[in-house]
Amino acid sequence: MRSAQEGRPSLGKVEAALESLPEVKTKAQSLQAKVSSPDPAVVEGSPSTHTQQSKGAESRLSVPHEKQSLASRIAEAEAWETQAFEAEKRRSSQFRQASIFELEDAPVKQRPSLKKVEVSERKKSEVVSTRPLWANKAEYIFALVGFSLRPLNLWRFPHLWLHNGGCNFFIIYIFLLFLMGIPLLFLEMAVGRRMRQCSICAWTVMGPWFVSVGYSSLMVCFITALYLNVANGWILFYLGQSFQFSVPWERCPLLKNSSGFDPECARTTPSMYFWYRLTLKASDSIEEHGPPVISLLLPLLTAWCLVGIFMMNGIKSTGKVLCVLVPLAGVITISLLIRSVLLTGARYGLQRLTVMKVSAMYSITAWIQAGIQVLFALGLGFGPVVIYSSYMDQPNNCLSDAFVVAFINLGFSILAMTFVLSVLGFWATVLIHSCIEKNAELLLKLVVQGKLPPEALPPLNIPDDPDVIFTSWLNSLSQPIKNLVLSHITECNLEQQFLKVKEGLSFAFLAFIEAMSFISGSVFWSILFFLLLLLLEMGFMIGLLQGVMTPLQDTFPFCKKHEKLLTVVLFGLMFLCGLFFIQPAGVYYIKLLSDYWMVLPIIVIIISENMAVSWAYGSRRFLAELGPLWSRPIHPIFHCLWCCACPFVLLVLFTVILIFLSLKTFTYVAWDSSTSKEVPRPYPSWALLVMVFIFLIVTLPILIYFVYSFAHGIPFKPRSLEESLRSSKSQSLSNEAQKKETPQGDSKPVIATTSAPPTENAKVLPTEELNGEEHGMDWFNEEIEKPLEAIDQDEPKYEYVTDRPSWANKVEYLMAQVGYSVGLSTIWRFPYLCLHNGGGSFIIIYILMLILVGFPLLVMEIAVGQRMHQGSIGVWKNMSPWFGGVGYSSFMVCFIVGLYYSVLMAWSLYYLVQSFQSPLPWSLCPLTKNSSFDPECSRTTSTTYFWYRHVLKTTDEIELGGLPIVHLSASLLATWLIICICMIKGLKSTGKMLYVSVFLSYIIFICVLIRSLMLKGADFGIKSLFAAQVPALYSVDVWRRTGNHLFLSMGSGFGSFTAISSYVPRSNNCIMDASAVALLNLVISLTATLFVFATLGYLATENSEKCYLK
Repeated sequence: MRSAQEGRPSLGKVEAALESLPEVKTKAQSLQAKVSSPDPAVVEGSPSTHTQQSKGAESRLSVPHEKQSLASRIAEAEAWETQAFEAEKRRSSQFRQASIFELEDAPVKQRPSLKKVEVSERKKSEVVSTRPLWANKAEYIFALVGFSLRPLNLWRFPHLWLHNGGCNFFIIYIFLLFLMGIPLLFLEMAVGRRMRQCSICAWTVMGPWFVSVGYSSLMVCFITALYLNVANGWILFYLGQSFQFSVPWERCPLLKNSSGFDPECARTTPSMYFWYRLTLKASDSIEEHGPPVISLLLPLLTAWCLVGIFMMNGIKSTGKVLCVLVPLAGVITISLLIRSVLLTGARYGLQRLTVMKVSAMYSITAWIQAGIQVLFALGLGFGPVVIYSSYMDQPNNCLSDAFVVAFINLGFSILAMTFVLSVLGFWATVLIHSCIEKNAELLLKLVVQGKLPPEALPPLNIPDDPDVIFTSWLNSLSQPIKNLVLSHITECNLEQQFLKVKEGLSFAFLAFIEAMSFISGSVFWSILFFLLLLLLEMGFMIGLLQGVMTPLQDTFPFCKKHEKLLTVVLFGLMFLCGLFFIQPAGVYYIKLLSDYWMVLPIIVIIISENMAVSWAYGSRRFLAELGPLWSRPIHPIFHCLWCCACPFVLLVLFTVILIFLSLKTFTYVAWDSSTSKEVPRPYPSWALLVMVFIFLIVTLPILIYFVYSFAHGIPFKPRSLEESLRSSKSQSLSNEAQKKETPQGDSKPVIATTSAPPTENAKVLPTEELNGEEHGMDWFNEEIEKPLEAIDQDEPKYEYVTDRPSWANKVEYLMAQVGYSVGLSTIWRFPYLCLHNGGGSFIIIYILMLILVGFPLLVMEIAVGQRMHQGSIGVWKNMSPWFGGVGYSSFMVCFIVGLYYSVLMAWSLYYLVQSFQSPLPWSLCPLTKNSSFDPECSRTTSTTYFWYRHVLKTTDEIELGGLPIVHLSASLLATWLIICICMIKGLKSTGKMLYVSVFLSYIIFICVLIRSLMLKGADFGIKSLFAAQVPALYSVDVWRRTGNHLFLSMGSGFGSFTAISSYVPRSNNCIMDASAVALLNLVISLTATLFVFATLGYLATENSEKCYLK
């Protein structure tokens, strides 16, 4: 038992500091009593504590109030606050729910009443302490496992195994699981457990820029739950139909007059007929709508009622339910596995477990499918992992929990795959045997009719072992007889039948239930199978809806207070929205969302989460804070994985998926009632627009808040986790007090910290940006309180421009920088150089030179303009008198380039006007007076003729002059008028026009890019782009051309970056601005290259087809 002095050493150390801070005395004493009174060990070990406190209080009340600087008083308060928090933390084993916000609401200058302070502190403490916890760790693990063991694993993993290399796919999956899956799962679990908050609040604290990440997760959970609970309705419908002696999908239904089977069912299989015509009542296309299917209303309502009952009492009931659902699902899986391996033909299915295709290791598709499977199998990005972990005590080691969940998920996937492959082997064997028996009956009939010779009569013992006996007999026939027999029978191939299984809904509700109907006791096994699907889907649905309800409860107090009312209202609303998906075309919308939409927002959310922890908050700091909670350090390999490996893999995954989707035709499998078959149909354009719109609704807030935070100077990194969790009320009061107590002085810019009060007009930098220990800037701390002119006594003196205008906001400034750097050379010169200088090799050289040369020079020019607040002429003259002529040279270069660059704009303007004709004037050769094509145009292409003869009216030689061309003169005049209008009021008009020009140009560019990727032959052009030529890496000419384009593309040396940045405050972070400009320039260059190469591929394809036709 420790003494009071050992248990509370920090409180004694700050006693003297409290004497000089009378505003905080009363608060401090109340906190000291609050912290120490509940600890019996402390009270027993220090019987004189209360006496000393009373004496100290009396002595402090007699001390007169001495005026101190505001910064010194704040520093003392923070020191006391830190020590008190450390003392409380050492007793966290007894008081885990103690509040860490004790002194936050005390303003620096005004003394609040003690009663109000205690009430606010009590409320804050209740917010933290009243958060429910799991009853035990088993509930927590079962919740995570139940969310990850979705039915998708039951059919998607075996399908990927079959079609992506077998064991090689498993090797890729395991590699990505350890490289990306487990680290990201550990990241989400650690954030939830450390923050003890919902997904919205957790990511807000981790990074101020990532407020919208939680909103995106909530929207994904909401939309996904809408259509996935429809699948629960289907399962309940099939489960109810399974209690019939012979399951209804085992044979075709009879007509009303009982004269025969339904002809629509006779043309297909009973299971397919039952699925499309009796369950879904599916329409022939997505455009044929109708009212909701009546037979699915009750199952859907039952599904929502079940989920509502399971979640009615929060995690108290959810934990108990999941402790039943997950183990029961495991027991049913093992039972089905034991039964499946005993089936006929199961050996053939199990043999697929040992298949290895080395070529799959080099397949991009296999790697992409494995990466997607890792993300979805662990349930990353949805938010329930963070929420479930927030209900667990902080001292629990979530790293071991992440490995446990991942290994349970992997083990279940392997068990399910074994069971599925065994059943599929049985299914394929039964169908092949039936096919062979039908062929034998057909041959017997043809022999009896005399259409085949007697030698074609099959053996009579075929039912004993159809596959072996029929194959042996067929191979024993002479070649003429064998060819004659093959011309009359249907091919029965076991491997082809086995691989016919499709991914998705067709797997569970078509092939698998058909296989179950072949098993003896099909009613019992069908009930078990659908019960397994229901248990797994319910575990996943509970997680999704937890990802919707918990953020609402943590954000809105009314929802927290009326939890049951929220459950009823929310689930009722979602039930009504789900009616859209049980209409005849509803299944096609579900396929659109599940196959094409879901993966993109999930990857965007995971990338944002990774950035928030690894780059915004700092992975090293986050891991260092987690270590003491678990009494052991965390291996630094997770820092490398979070900062390097995971972002790279996710970005590559997202980019490749976008490319694949752009090159892929969006199709869905529809039911054709006229032929009773599944037919592929393309999605209409409006359906794709709906999908894109939903994607933007979910993910665009992340990007918008990034831009908003960047424009308003919101810091990218939080100070610390404890400070981020505190209320912002005391910070605003401190800022008001700073404004009131700031001494008047001159207006020279001063870099201020809390130890020295800034002047009235000083440019104040945040304290965290000046922390030399954190950023490795100890040399900077020595000069931290000096004016900028006094940093170096030998620096040349110059006058600041005090009345210089500034940009209205950060967005205008960035748009000016980006609009200047991303010019026409980015659109056409970069793709041209890439085409003729090694393709991918040129891109590698360009990125290397951009990092080594382009980016540092860009930072230099922006920083110089921002530091001097002058144009290019004055900047370089003040930097060094010897370089006064540099600015004049830049001025002349801009003047001359502007002269002919405006002519380029005039050409573009003229083409724009001519584009409003139909047909386009450059698409056809013009006719002469006698209605024949111009012979000069016939000798070349119409575009070349229009350019040289109609637009430019060029001469044959440069020596041949002439008068200005009239139509180009008018276009040039219009160009200069547009430029004058944009710049007539300086920055005020320029900034507003940049909003329109930059954003509009990029929107148009994205539209053109998407259209080009859908052109015929675009894939050929894109393949040419990624075909790197290794010799180009050693070519001096390639390096020279790359450097030349780098300077032109970035706009270095013209003086424009210096001039544009001279209108922003000196405290602006120019390194981040330069990073944004360089990165956006590179992205536009690469996307422009994709657009150009796709268009060139289309052009080459069209020309080759025309040449072939000729």
